[in-house]
Amino acid sequence: MALLAVTATLTGGLAANGAERLGVLRSEDNRDIWAGIERRLEGSVLDYQVFDWQNVRSIADFDRATVLFLPDHESLTRRQADLLAEWVDRGGQLVVSGPLAVESSRRVRRQLEEILGVRWTIALPQAASLQLLADACEEEDATCPNPRWMPATQTHPRRPGGILQLLDNRAWASANWRVTGEGVAVAVSPTATYFGWPWGAGDESTVEFDRAWLQGAIERLDVERAMATLPKASPQPTPQVSMSPTPEPTPTPQGSVIPTSIARNEREEASVELSDPASQSAPPGLQVEPGDAPIDRVIALTMQKELRQLLGRVESATLAARAANNTYTDNLEQLHASREMEAMSSVPDAVELATLVLEAFPGWIDRQNYREARSKWLEARSQLWNSYPNDRLRAQPEVRAIWFDRGSIVKAGSKAGLAELFDRFAEAGINTVFFETVNAGYPIYPTQIAPAQNPLTQGWDPLQAAIELARERGMEIHAWIWTFAVGNERHNLLLGQSSEFLSPVLEEHPEWANRDDRGQIRHPGSRKTFLDPANPEARWYVMRVIDEIVRNYDVDGIQLDYIRYPFQDPGAERTYGYGDAARQRFRELTGTDPLEISPRQVELWQRWTDFRVEQITSFVAEVDRHLQSRDPDLILSVAVFPQSTHDRIHKIQQHWESWIENGSVDMVVPMTYAKDTNALERLVEPMLENVPVGVPIVPAVKLHGLPEIVAIDQMQLIRDRATNGYALFAAEMVDDRLYNILRRTQGAATNDPIPYRRPFKAASARYDALQGEWQAALATRGLWIDSEVLGEWQAADLALSKALDRLAENPTDENFSRAIDRLKDYQTHLSDWLRLQRLSNPYQVTTWQNRLVAIETLLRYGQRRL
Repeated sequence: MALLAVTATLTGGLAANGAERLGVLRSEDNRDIWAGIERRLEGSVLDYQVFDWQNVRSIADFDRATVLFLPDHESLTRRQADLLAEWVDRGGQLVVSGPLAVESSRRVRRQLEEILGVRWTIALPQAASLQLLADACEEEDATCPNPRWMPATQTHPRRPGGILQLLDNRAWASANWRVTGEGVAVAVSPTATYFGWPWGAGDESTVEFDRAWLQGAIERLDVERAMATLPKASPQPTPQVSMSPTPEPTPTPQGSVIPTSIARNEREEASVELSDPASQSAPPGLQVEPGDAPIDRVIALTMQKELRQLLGRVESATLAARAANNTYTDNLEQLHASREMEAMSSVPDAVELATLVLEAFPGWIDRQNYREARSKWLEARSQLWNSYPNDRLRAQPEVRAIWFDRGSIVKAGSKAGLAELFDRFAEAGINTVFFETVNAGYPIYPTQIAPAQNPLTQGWDPLQAAIELARERGMEIHAWIWTFAVGNERHNLLLGQSSEFLSPVLEEHPEWANRDDRGQIRHPGSRKTFLDPANPEARWYVMRVIDEIVRNYDVDGIQLDYIRYPFQDPGAERTYGYGDAARQRFRELTGTDPLEISPRQVELWQRWTDFRVEQITSFVAEVDRHLQSRDPDLILSVAVFPQSTHDRIHKIQQHWESWIENGSVDMVVPMTYAKDTNALERLVEPMLENVPVGVPIVPAVKLHGLPEIVAIDQMQLIRDRATNGYALFAAEMVDDRLYNILRRTQGAATNDPIPYRRPFKAASARYDALQGEWQAALATRGLWIDSEVLGEWQAADLALSKALDRLAENPTDENFSRAIDRLKDYQTHLSDWLRLQRLSNPYQVTTWQNRLVAIETLLRYGQRRL
């Protein structure tokens, strides 16, 4: 009874003074189940606050939280693990769930095991219910978790999960799985509670289950905090942490559904430190194979979401095709009397099958009919892929870019060879070419600034030839340059040079090199060499090369690639930026040599990170100012990484959001390389949520090893988001099948406005395309809307259309203000107007809202260029 009294006093006191707060950490790992997490939290009695991991730099960012909850975090960085260790050391407490840190480095896993005294081992072969262990210790034992905190009525339903392993005497089991043999489901320690299941995932029957266990865990930790303040009879011995090796991963059965987070092979710590994702693609987010192996509920939900999203993309593409080709009629009787629409496409059959599969899927899982679930899911996906309207025009005005790589240039060998490729791209509707102009330190053109023209292109001028060919076909040419990367070991081999050759630039100026904290120049993962962005002479050299291009060639723009530091791992103390000039400048600012500090010195390390970020940001601004002085019509684009802002700042010092905010760039091209559309969505969604509205965003599709239908599917996902086009990597990978689809769906490069070139015209044209979709939906009875609301909507629609047309014809500040005001008002009311449509087709409504955001982006960008 004494213990219960402490609980009541503590809980009541905290509630009274408002000091208690649960901090819930959100990240890319739990994004897919975040809706379920939020629902459970909102229905609880807990005072909680959500924190985005990417925005957390120190434990001070956790505000008033006393307990941190990490629901389903599979990949934590060393920095995050260090923060959690500091949090617990300073009296904070933790609740975790799911396969914690299974994708993290060995060092991170061991650090978390030391904090928790528990590790995740293997997933359960099938879902199971809980068995409480309330009699595991005596209530009076102050070292034992209070058994009364456990929600005795919440041991069902059966949940998919994993078995936890206790590593030392700091942690105890509070509940086991009801499975053959002993398997720990809930483990606790004085500072933490670990749930062995994905908290937040599951259907309606699991909601109260999750809430009860979280609320009980918070109550238990309240007691532990109170007990920590009571006098102890005798000191407890320091527990010895078990350093037993992590168990080998369980082999995946043939025919299983493999989430990428579990299917990915574990890497050695050293390879994690040295890896460079610059040329990698995100692995498939979901792999489904035929067979009868079990499907847990988390993966079942993922499969349903993926099929539902694909269904939405196909319907969206079909509607765009109908609008673009006017394949609808306002005469509904005539429409229903004919079967014209159905004859044009197999979409109705594919949609019907996908809808039936989505309805039946939960039942198959409940009855453990996994073979049927898999086979029907795969059949539905295949039919939806095949029903894309790839036989007719459906593209709206957008950036359609392609990276024209050095390999393709060298293979072409002449202007005539290039002409064949430019003909194909023009026929396929490509309007923007990122032409690789400086690669591995070598320009492809005859140069007076760089040490030498690339030996592979000597004897002709590919850049001048490309410009002439593009002009003849109505396409734009942007000189794509490697900015701070100036050497490549693979390129050395092509030229017959020694693998030790650093670069043509660094051979003449080794003092310009960017070095790591061990003094090495060549990056061990990518085998590239970089300039030090803090070296004034190196910066001036790059600027003179850019000036040589825009002064001597009629290019339409410059694209900065490798506008960053080499990839690094601060947690492993493998970082870059230690060139002589950088060290000297940082010493002048702080009085400290950056080689003498480490990430453990938080404030000083942050200054070192900020210093390096500023070198990149300031250089982008300098390039922008120089281009504007040469020709205000020159476009500056950047090829950047889509990872979280936090990761980019600490791993490559690339903060491109700030480049948008300060007006330095005209187009951002994130390298969203992914093996499937599911993985692409995971890259694009969080990135777009955090991008300031200001310039066109053009995500990329990497074609290497990608089936053409998956490439088309990825392009559709990009079109349905708040973007203004796409970029394909790279020219050498456009085969005949993809070329023919692009030719039929996009048509030849025409005079359609390119968003970065004529933003107001593009905004007006894109709104016209959007109106066409609404008209097609109305004509085919595919739009649910109240008749009274329809009149209000159409009036606002007409007013906005006129305002956009007026701005496109006469771009003044007054017309801009009128257009942006109309658009913002329209966006405010659209959800109300389409509330019935959202019940019927939420994907399409969200897509239309995204396209309005893309139009707003063009207006904001156009205002800046005014």
